[in-house]
Amino acid sequence: MCAIGGILDFNSKGIEEEDLRRMASLMAHRGPDGEGIFRDGNIGLLHRRLAVLDLNDRASQPIRDEASGSVLAFNGEIYNHQELKRKHRFECRTESDSEVLLQGLVKRGLAFLEAVDGDFAFAFWDAPLRQLHLARDRFGVKPLYYALHGNRLLFASEIKALFAGGAETDLNHDLMADYFRFRYVRGESTLFQGIKRLLPAHALTASNNGELRLRPYWKLEEKKSLRTKDFFDSFEAILRESVKLRMRADVAVGATVSGGLDSSTLLALMHKSAPNPLEIYNYEMPGKHSESAFAQEIARAYGCGMNSVQDSESHYQDLAKVLWHLEEPIGDSIISPTFHLYAECRKKMTVCISGEGADEVLGGYVHHRALGFIEQRIRPIPNFLRQGLGNMVGQLPMGLLQKINPYPANLSLDSRLRFRNAIQASSFPRSYLELTSLFSELELGELLHGDIAHSTASRIPPRNRGLFQDSIQEDMDSWLPNYGLLRVDKLSSAHGLEVRVPYLSHHLVELLLSNLISPVDHRDGKKKSLREVARRIGLPA
Repeated sequence: MCAIGGILDFNSKGIEEEDLRRMASLMAHRGPDGEGIFRDGNIGLLHRRLAVLDLNDRASQPIRDEASGSVLAFNGEIYNHQELKRKHRFECRTESDSEVLLQGLVKRGLAFLEAVDGDFAFAFWDAPLRQLHLARDRFGVKPLYYALHGNRLLFASEIKALFAGGAETDLNHDLMADYFRFRYVRGESTLFQGIKRLLPAHALTASNNGELRLRPYWKLEEKKSLRTKDFFDSFEAILRESVKLRMRADVAVGATVSGGLDSSTLLALMHKSAPNPLEIYNYEMPGKHSESAFAQEIARAYGCGMNSVQDSESHYQDLAKVLWHLEEPIGDSIISPTFHLYAECRKKMTVCISGEGADEVLGGYVHHRALGFIEQRIRPIPNFLRQGLGNMVGQLPMGLLQKINPYPANLSLDSRLRFRNAIQASSFPRSYLELTSLFSELELGELLHGDIAHSTASRIPPRNRGLFQDSIQEDMDSWLPNYGLLRVDKLSSAHGLEVRVPYLSHHLVELLLSNLISPVDHRDGKKKSLREVARRIGLPA
């Protein structure tokens, strides 16, 4: 976890070091181990370092290729950098992954990213062509924002650094509907006027004349479906390799474990690769749904140092500080507990392995199961009967409805109407919105004094792969980078902690999305495929 940023002036004016230092100072929490500045005429790059690989000063950034003069400012990790270095016979003066990435970009350009397994956001200054390339990893694990301010392009890992560089601070009122509907903002826009996110798997190329070219460098492609045994063999092998690669570090590596299937499976695989007993952390919430007891059992099974962070009223009293780090608030009561969990993790580790992303790629959320139920049990019914069935569902007692499908009773009485509307909806966007919106269409109209529901639905692509698959792809494209991963990145980087997410290896995601198993096909609920992998590796039942 580092911070990058910079300025490109299209009028060929020089970049003041003071401007770059000011931007960097607001992101010092992301990189407490050093600061670097590069300036060359109308380009300036900055870097705040969290030292994880090659802890020597020689691996500091921005890093320069002596032959071409090109320069890289890089945030993240290239997990397969050792393999890439050997394959391409790169001669490096450091053991860092940043130098491998730099040499690959110098020699092959952005095409080099096809071979990269990593989470990253970077700024690459192609000195011979006087072009700036910004790029972000495939699923948006690492953030990168940019804005045009006068004749300048500003970019940084955090929005507040763009403000320090001169970007406007006006709110984007046009996105209030999206925010109140989803609890976050979708797409490339942010809650701040003129400030954009670089989309996952995209690169932005800026030339000296002010021309900007935004394009995807990777697209998720469906692979051939595998036979059951071959699928489970591949799932286990890829997940093992993903965990192994993500444990590469020259600093302490640990994990957060909830006690659930996702994180426990990762811990079992980490245990096989760890040279020393692992330190793991769990946030203990009160109530009957707490999984802390399971986390304790897993810790004992693998001889881990178990650290429980007790829920405390004091954790909710510094919300202003949490929001300062989030920058764009998200509607989730877990943000304060997560902030304090990561603060405790940082006391014993610099790198933390997390199960984030498993629910998205494995269809683990309740709306995935509800849409899967509608797709397989309701959609085959003729439309005129489906409308009547929806009305009947809206009148069923909650206890009976819970037996039919687990979605409604997990929320509220109003959820019966949402489930009814999802059944009766004629398209995926409408069904998806009914089950994922924070406010109903009527409530949004009253709250924002306008009819905005239709415009929101129209921005969700129809996809037409089936409700279950469409909902997973929608979450991968929008919910995951702009909500789940944003929360993890901002709240961990607040403490100089790097979080790695093995379930988001692009090799694993390609496999899983090509072999989706509908949750309606089995009685034990979500993640049937992960349960089988957990059984294979010997996870305690």
